[in-house]
Formats: sequence, structure tokens, C-alpha cells
Amino acid sequence: MAIAALAASCVLIVAAVVLLNRPRLTEPRLDGTWQSDREATITEWRKIRTVNATQEVALKKLFGKMKVTWIDDTFTTDWDGELDSGTYQIIRKDDEFIVVKSRLAQSGKKQVFKIRFTDDNTYWVFLDQAWSWECFRRVK
Repeated sequence: MAIAALAASCVLIVAAVVLLNRPRLTEPRLDGTWQSDREATITEWRKIRTVNATQEVALKKLFGKMKVTWIDDTFTTDWDGELDSGTYQIIRKDDEFIVVKSRLAQSGKKQVFKIRFTDDNTYWVFLDQAWSWECFRRVK
């Protein structure tokens, strides 16, 4: 029994050392401040669903207000003057996509989301709850 416990402890220690020494994924394309692009986002929504006049008014009130600033492993959101910040970690990446795990400081909200880069100054965030994308443009 003691040998099994010792072996299990060794496995946990080795796993922890491997995880802690794994290089942190970074994404220089993300650094900077980004603004939600209302028109591009609504145009994308129209490609996958019918948007009536009432819905369009609601979408215009929702999109275009969010600014996100990414620096190192932190981010700050500004939604119509309401600020929040948190930490993030890139858990997967390739030439087109990154998958981000984030945690907001004030609310403690944790989220995993996908970002698709279409050029150096444009990315799209997949919105799980809406099953669609939101466009962001680099502002600095």
C-alpha cells in the first residue's frame, strides 16, 4: 500500500513539474486595444439568421460598445464606460485561431472562447450563446 501511495505521489510531482515548465503560449497579434465593429458583426449575423427591424435595433444597442485591451497575460474590458479586467491564458493556437481561457477579476467569471484572426487588425470572437461571431478592429 505504501509503495502504491509513493508511486502515485511521484506521478503527481512529475505531472506538476511538466505542467509548470511548459512554455506559456503567447500571441503578439493580440496585444493592443480593440473595438467592437457593430456593422461587420450585424452583417455576419444576417448571414446565418433573419434579423428583423426590432432585432436590428437591439443588436445596434449591444454591439460596437466594447473595447478590449490585451497586454501580456491581462486584459481590460470597457463596455460603454463599465470597466473590468482579468487574466487570460492561451490554451491552444494555430495560424488562424487561438483559444483563450480568461477570468474576470471583479465578477470571478471564467470563460473559454475562440478568436479567429482575419488580418493584423481584425479578429472575430465566437459567441457561444448566440452561435455567431463578433468582430473587433484594432484601434491602437
